[in-house]
Amino acid sequence: IVGSFCTFFLLIFGKDLIIIFFQKDNFTSQDSENVFLVLVMFNFQIPFYLLSITLVRFLTAFNLNTFTIVSSSFMVVVNVICNYIFIDEYGVAGIALSTSIVILFGFLIKYVYVINKFKVKSQIL
Repeated sequence: IVGSFCTFFLLIFGKDLIIIFFQKDNFTSQDSENVFLVLVMFNFQIPFYLLSITLVRFLTAFNLNTFTIVSSSFMVVVNVICNYIFIDEYGVAGIALSTSIVILFGFLIKYVYVINKFKVKSQIL
């Protein structure tokens, strides 16, 4: 809930906050647009990042650190591939989008693992 609130807050007020805090002297309105696009791309990861951290702590509590290490290593590879794909199309915002996709992907991997490992009946998927 907190992650969703932060995401919506930054989507609604992010552009104004960037203008207020940064658009001075050498920082033009075009720079503000570019930074806002990066902010939007990064915003999508907030709820999934928070949920993923919760799952990592859950896995650590059950001493399943090996899975966390393997999934994180796999996410690094996916991040490099996505960065390569998206940077040509979207520039710096593509790197932010890549990171958000990787965080979402990592969350889904951990979520499915926890559901299968502990045989939990899923209410979400």
